[in-house]
Amino acid sequence: MSGTGLPPGRGRGGTGAAALAAAAALALAALPATPAHAQEESGPAGPPPPYRTAESAEPVEGTPSSADAPQLEAGAIYTDQLEPGDDLYYGVVLDAESSYYLSAVAAPEPGTKVAYRDGFSLELTTTGGDACNVGNNRTFQSDGAARPIAISQVRTIAEGDACQEAGNYLLRLVRTSDATSSPAAWPVELRVMAEPAAEGERAAPPPGDWLTPEDAPAPSGQAEAVTGGTGFNDAQPIEPGNWRDDIAPGETRFYKVPVDWHQQLGVTLDLSNAELSDSFGFVSNGIGLEVYTPFRSPAVEGTTSSYNGGPTQLATITAPVAYDNRLSDEGPMVTRNRVAGWQYIAVHLHEAVELSDADTVGLTLRVAVHGDAVEGPEYAEPGLAEAGFGVTEEVRDQAREGIRDEQLAAAASNETKELLGYAGLGAGVALLGVVGAWYLIGRRAGAR
Repeated sequence: MSGTGLPPGRGRGGTGAAALAAAAALALAALPATPAHAQEESGPAGPPPPYRTAESAEPVEGTPSSADAPQLEAGAIYTDQLEPGDDLYYGVVLDAESSYYLSAVAAPEPGTKVAYRDGFSLELTTTGGDACNVGNNRTFQSDGAARPIAISQVRTIAEGDACQEAGNYLLRLVRTSDATSSPAAWPVELRVMAEPAAEGERAAPPPGDWLTPEDAPAPSGQAEAVTGGTGFNDAQPIEPGNWRDDIAPGETRFYKVPVDWHQQLGVTLDLSNAELSDSFGFVSNGIGLEVYTPFRSPAVEGTTSSYNGGPTQLATITAPVAYDNRLSDEGPMVTRNRVAGWQYIAVHLHEAVELSDADTVGLTLRVAVHGDAVEGPEYAEPGLAEAGFGVTEEVRDQAREGIRDEQLAAAASNETKELLGYAGLGAGVALLGVVGAWYLIGRRAGAR
């Protein structure tokens, strides 16, 4: 901490309450002022690391019978295992005011054998089996490209839409695997987010005003070193600019960028040249680039390119984020860009890429956020930020400083401990004062 005064306690229990309230506000300020983008070694040693689940995730076991489905709560994250052929149910209670986002991330271990059509589907239904939405599915799209993949089901509050009533609903998760694929279970992460009711919808800019990858300028200049995370939970926060990382065959690296209302996220990926083994020609879909929404659904069609050891470039850009995109008929890549917040960039290098004298290949991300942010709709309590969405000054600070969520949580915990330590010290001093006072009173009484 840098000279931050501690608030004195007022009244019984005032010190502890003030300490707890102050901890979250002071956590970001307590972190180092220097950027944290490159705190880790950029080149991995050994096999690529697996997907890192959220530290707060709770274990859950989906059931084949909808009657026994475990309950998922809004605002929580869960982990499960998905075996070949699994057809699992989970229960969820929806209210009649909020829009709900229920996501699943399948994250097989790097090196797991998967086939082109391997993947999973996600469906939200009533307890009577009526679909609330079109079922979504994800596949790995390229033989051997095992990596984290995610999709969401959304219940939108809108006149004429299905499943508007409050009550019990079912989330169904089904794994599809080829007979030649690995029978190993896939770790799965489930998340439920509830977007509060909103007023004052904001229309998106007309499609003619949207930038495309061809006309969206990418940042130029020297890149700053950064280390991407393994998934959504440890994704490296970055702001617009040029970022330099290294990636190993079979590895996926995640980054996240705050994108506000009416803004578009443009990403250009430059994969460097690398010395390849003599037996290597090229890998179709050798390098892949994806962008995800704040609720873990693809924000734009993923793009891939073959890789033969020469410099390779991929580029993509999202639709502008707007509240009323949710009512658009322009397709899922528009309707999904419906709420401001962190957008996630995922870069994957196919495990079939064979390097002759190095463990990793260099990459550069040129990240731009296009368009001026506008004020979003007015949200009911508890608000957008509390639901896990939105772009606040704290979010912008986190991106600017490159502070990961786990570092922020650790700083908040340490700040709370420090403040509680001061509170405990104050209570101890007060107790010693009381004991001393009684001692003096006793001495005076005995002297009479």
